[in-house]
Amino acid sequence: MKINNFNQLIAYFNQPEIEFKHIQQICNEGLGVIFINDYSKRDAINLLIDYWQTWGDKVERPIFIGLDIGVE
Repeated sequence: MKINNFNQLIAYFNQPEIEFKHIQQICNEGLGVIFINDYSKRDAINLLIDYWQTWGDKVERPIFIGLDIGVE
């Protein structure tokens, strides 16, 4: 499967055979972001969508998803 944009990535993640560990690995290696905790597949996808809507592909962005250090 060829993935050219974020929407295609989410569609790939939504396939039944894709598990959280695959999402975690692809996000780590491909997007350079790390999930702090283990999440359900649905929660991980939702967190990733929220993250991407906030930060997109900006060079300077957080590398951790799910980390709340209480700084605003």
